[in-house]
Amino acid sequence: MLSFSDLFKGVLVGVANILPGVSGSALAVSMGIYGQIIHAMTDFPKHPKKSLQTLLPYIIGALCGVIGLSFTIEYLFSHYPLHTSLLFMGLILGGVPSIFSRAVKNGPTGSCISVCAAAFLLVTLLSGADPSGSQPVSLTPSLSCGLKLFPLGILGAATMIIPGISGSMILMMMGYYQPLLSLVNDFFRNLAVLNLSSAWADFRILLPFGFGILIGFFVCAKVLDALMSHFGALTYCGILGLVLSSPIAILLEIPKQFFTMPGIVSGVLLFSASLIFTCWYSEKGT
Repeated sequence: MLSFSDLFKGVLVGVANILPGVSGSALAVSMGIYGQIIHAMTDFPKHPKKSLQTLLPYIIGALCGVIGLSFTIEYLFSHYPLHTSLLFMGLILGGVPSIFSRAVKNGPTGSCISVCAAAFLLVTLLSGADPSGSQPVSLTPSLSCGLKLFPLGILGAATMIIPGISGSMILMMMGYYQPLLSLVNDFFRNLAVLNLSSAWADFRILLPFGFGILIGFFVCAKVLDALMSHFGALTYCGILGLVLSSPIAILLEIPKQFFTMPGIVSGVLLFSASLIFTCWYSEKGT
């Protein structure tokens, strides 16, 4: 039986993954479901039924979040980027206390502090890259396009599965975010009006990207699961540094003209509400 709570968490993660600068995996960590998802993915070959039961509500929720809200998020991020970003910042940072407790479970050490600082600096430096220099690319159903999108899908999955690093932000830096988001939206528009030939053309372009994401998820999940099993405290210290750096990446993506006093005040209220909600939600789930 599908849990509404797990479906809702999946929706939030799915929506977060299509927002540039917002890390869906950091949000998963904050809600206490990240380790569970990683373990289920790596354990799938041995126990497919049990893993599928764990992953199914999150997968359905994430797909609903992406499919149902991609148009809305595209609109909100274009017209209300400060409010939308601060809302997700609160959702992410609300889980910091639970991550911190896992990172320093046996007491803080010099190694833990170094790993946390290194992870923080990594995302901060990545966030400093200027995505505006990337020119929009043209996506066509061709072999050359597929050969570009397949490794891009692997890279996107790797960045999406590492907490604190936004896969959408990386795609934006490379100039592929807007073309891919437009293509996904166009695919669903064509399906809605039963324009199957155009929908098939869109699907052919997206297919190698989707395969790359699946492979990237599996490989990165194996690596992270091994790290959590053998170096749990250090891994969570690294995750803590990545999560704490997320607001920098998010704020740098917001155009300066949206930083008005009314916008900041209302945005801070949304941030506070989502922060309190995640603190309560993550505590309830642990």
